[in-house]
Amino acid sequence: MDNCNEIVTPIETNVKLIKKVEKSIVSISYWCGDKVDRKGTFGFLFQFFNPPISWWSNKQSVVTLSSCEAKYSCFTSILLNSIVRNNI
Repeated sequence: MDNCNEIVTPIETNVKLIKKVEKSIVSISYWCGDKVDRKGTFGFLFQFFNPPISWWSNKQSVVTLSSCEAKYSCFTSILLNSIVRNNI
């Protein structure tokens, strides 16, 4: 190994690599989406380095009185689902 030549590398030598995981959650909610029972629809899309890995869509179990309440209900459902998926 004493007579080996050095080679050029695209990264610096003796540098530790940093692991960065890029996750994103896209959510959408429709307030009063169903005209019959006035329940909204919500869903989410989990992405891992841009390609989708999981998605889900469902009708809300409660009737919301405003779009803000519908978004809050959507957010709590998505938060609970993401906690469950991270524990798997």
